[in-house]
Amino acid sequence: MSTSTYAADRPPLSGALTGTPWTLTAAAPAVLLPVRLETRFAGATLKIRVYPDQIHVDDHEPGLTVDEAAAGRTYWGDGQPGGPTGTPDEAAWNELVRRFGAPRAGWIARVLEPVGGVFPDPLPRTGPWCEPARARLLPTRWYAVGRTAGGKLFTGTSDPVTRDLAVGPSPVPDTAPGTIDPGDQALPIDAGMRWTVDFAAATAAGMAFTVTVPVTATGEPEQIERLLVFGLDAATGPADSARALARLLEAHAATDGLAFLAPDTPTNNTGTDTPAATPTLAATTTVGRSPRRPAPGSSTRRPLTTVTPG
Repeated sequence: MSTSTYAADRPPLSGALTGTPWTLTAAAPAVLLPVRLETRFAGATLKIRVYPDQIHVDDHEPGLTVDEAAAGRTYWGDGQPGGPTGTPDEAAWNELVRRFGAPRAGWIARVLEPVGGVFPDPLPRTGPWCEPARARLLPTRWYAVGRTAGGKLFTGTSDPVTRDLAVGPSPVPDTAPGTIDPGDQALPIDAGMRWTVDFAAATAAGMAFTVTVPVTATGEPEQIERLLVFGLDAATGPADSARALARLLEAHAATDGLAFLAPDTPTNNTGTDTPAATPTLAATTTVGRSPRRPAPGSSTRRPLTTVTPG
């Protein structure tokens, strides 16, 4: 949050940190993913809540239902003269998309592509919805650094962040007594995503914390000029992090879609630009869009993304 323009004579935010929270190596890149902040004052205490952005959300379920597996085999020509083929026609692809949507259809086609006329044995899924959406690639903890309009610095740190937090409801009702009380006037929300609406639960999950802001002579908190909240997964090495990022991008390709934006596409509201409701995608850089007619001999089971640290 910023309430004034930056001045070169202001103390840098890095001066608020008493020590480097981690050590970064030049041999591996660091991926910065966006988050949304909500703040509120309670006296001189600033409450900060952190919400994952859409890129963090993984609601992909890799297993196939009975209907998906059957439709995928049909797409590849099961039961047709000559048996499974490596060149399904456009009508077969359109039918798969009609039933499951393009991203999911692409996933079904990939995992069921026959090899030598034999279908693989995909992971089973008992129903269309078995797991809640979860936030991936969150940091070990959050750090806040800020500066007031008077040039004073302040900082704060969250508790450790819970891994793979639920960001949506669970299809399985809570079994813990009192988790959802029909007579409770609070939101009827399951325990896994309670942190999204309850500050104490968010604090325990590492997704909310407080910082003390310097006060004026009258005891009021000084106006905040800049606030930066950041974090890094300090517990996972570069190779495992790269694989986790690849899995997350693949999950998006199989659910809500994945593509590169066209050059110069605005992604934030500014004084002159507003992001479009439906961004323009770069035509030649779309990732993971299943072809309507796979090329002969091509493999749709290959990874959609390859992320190499370094």
